[in-house]
Amino acid sequence: AGVAALVERLRWVVLGQQYDWSTRTYLPEDAAPPLPTELRSLASEACKHLQRLLGDNNLVDMSSTIFDAAICNFYHAARRPSDRLGGHRDDVEADAVSPLVTVSLGLPCVFLLGGATREA
Repeated sequence: AGVAALVERLRWVVLGQQYDWSTRTYLPEDAAPPLPTELRSLASEACKHLQRLLGDNNLVDMSSTIFDAAICNFYHAARRPSDRLGGHRDDVEADAVSPLVTVSLGLPCVFLLGGATREA
């Protein structure tokens, strides 16, 4: 298969600390190069900005968060209009109150944030 065909089959790539989707665990930190500095900075700046906006109303101190991984999802909307990130829970993190930063580029989308159940 040509490069274009392989890229079209690509669904995601993990940058920084790698994750084993079958066992739902992170691999050792030295299993891959660290998360690029630019992505660490982007996530940290987003948290600092949010911290300033929330002020004393924020219950979580995000100032010391260290970002170590990024999951880059690829959507091929022109060829597969049904491409989307389905509902899921990010529930394997050691610290459940650590911030998760999401950045979307490209087509407009609707980002839904839910609770522990579909009803919440």
